[in-house]
This record gives sequence, structure tokens and C-alpha cells, in this order.
Amino acid sequence: MLKFLLILTATISQSAFCADLLLKNNSNDCYHTMRINGEIRKGDGEKIINQINYVVKERKCKPSMVNLEINSIGGDVDESLKLGRFIRDSEYSTSLPDDLSGKCYSSCVFIFAGGVEKTSFTGEIGIHRTYFSALNDGLTSSQIKALRMRRIEIIKEYFNYVDIPISLIDLMMSIEPTEIRILTIEEKNLYRLQGTDATYEEKINARNASQFNMTSSEFRKRNAQADMACKHLKLESGNSPSLQCYYSNMFAISTQEAKKRIDRFNIFCIIPKVQDTPSCFKKYITLGSEPN
Repeated sequence: MLKFLLILTATISQSAFCADLLLKNNSNDCYHTMRINGEIRKGDGEKIINQINYVVKERKCKPSMVNLEINSIGGDVDESLKLGRFIRDSEYSTSLPDDLSGKCYSSCVFIFAGGVEKTSFTGEIGIHRTYFSALNDGLTSSQIKALRMRRIEIIKEYFNYVDIPISLIDLMMSIEPTEIRILTIEEKNLYRLQGTDATYEEKINARNASQFNMTSSEFRKRNAQADMACKHLKLESGNSPSLQCYYSNMFAISTQEAKKRIDRFNIFCIIPKVQDTPSCFKKYITLGSEPN
């Protein structure tokens, strides 16, 4: 069965996921903590979805912080499509293991394609023609062709849903089931199996623009200018020179004023763990409001 590995450093009850769960630490981190590993078989889709939901709920993970590492030789097409749709609907990211041993072959590509952000530079993505694991030998050629065409239509619908070029299907169908065609880095980019999904990027950009009280186009322009102006500064957390530089450029204010706004945001929003962080950000960072 498909193994589901959680890379944590703690110990939880073996009854939760039995042997499918490996433990590493007791961190509540959500990024790079889950890995789908092994051959995908019938029933694994629902099983893995339930396991992911359990961990996300327990760790109170925000969708943007969930990344699923994928390491699989493929398997059942329907189960893979189910997992891929779940990942996209949940707005989770996908990646290959960063130790250069990651492999995502055959139907695994459907799972990987579901990520709103995909990182595939560190492993192999291999494709070939999908095939049926069991067919009635009494079927006619026209009946088998009809089944194949229906499967291709299902894959097309899925690729349209996750914004993967339909041309990838043509390449897949040109490779014999007994062979694997490893995609080059250029092909990963061409077929959008590397990078951020365009629809998701537009959504995030619009959300950020709203936080900054800007239009989407204005935010893109100012964000690019701020990145360029501050690229010489080391990226650090907290009230750092890099963050002060960024906000001063985004809002056309002095670095001193940016520092004050960040201090207020930390004092009145971060430290007390305010629930509505976006509104708090808008109040103290965007609008520069004074505390009551």
C-alpha cells in the first residue's frame, strides 16, 4: 500500500496511521513535513487525504504553509487524479525530495501537478502512456478504444483544471507503458511542472494588493521596485533593515516611519497573537495608525 510519511521529530500513537507514519521531531512545522511515498493503489486516495486532513487539523496548518513531498513510481490513475484534485482544491504546494533521489513517475505526475506551487528541480519526473491494469479479454478493439478515449478525456479535464498544457498528454501517449521518459528542466518549465500556478499567483497578488490598499497592477509595480531597491540587504525576520526598506518603498515613507509601523504591528498584533492579522496589518502597516 502507499506509504504516507510524516517527517517530524516526535512520537505519536502508532494507532493513528500505523506503519505509514515515520517520526522525526516534535515541531509544529507544516512545511516539508508530509511525504507521499510508494506505489499508488486502489483506495490510497481517500486514505492519504484523511491522513493529510488529520495532520493539517492537528497542526493548525494554513494552506500556504502546507507542502507535500512526492516520491512515487506511480500506480492507479484514478486514485492519483483524486489526490491531485484534493491538493489543488486545498491550495497546497508539491515538491520532490531535496536529496536528489526523488522520483515521480507515471500517474504520480497527476498528484504532483495538483500543487499550486511546484518544485521539481531536485528530482525526476518520468512519463509514459497510461494503461489498464486489467481488461476483459472479450472486449472488442472499438470498445477498448472507447475506454482509452474516455480516460484521455478525463486526463484532459484534469489538466485544464490544474492549468497544465494539454500537449503533455500527446507526449505521454507517445511513450510505451514499459518505458519512462524523464523530463528535462526545460520541459518541466514548458509543461508548468515547476513554479507557481498562474491562477493562484493572480489570487495571491490580489490578496496582497488589498492588504496594501492598492490595485493588483499597482502592487506588482511597487513590489518589483521595492525588491530591486532592497536586494542588497540581507533578508531577515523581525524589524530588520530589509523589511524597513521594503515598506518604505512600498508606501513611499521614510525608513524611520517604516520602523515605527513595524514596531506597532509587532506589539499590537504579533505578540498578543491577534486572530484577524490581515486587518491588524492594514491598520498598523498600511495605514500607519497610531494605537488608541
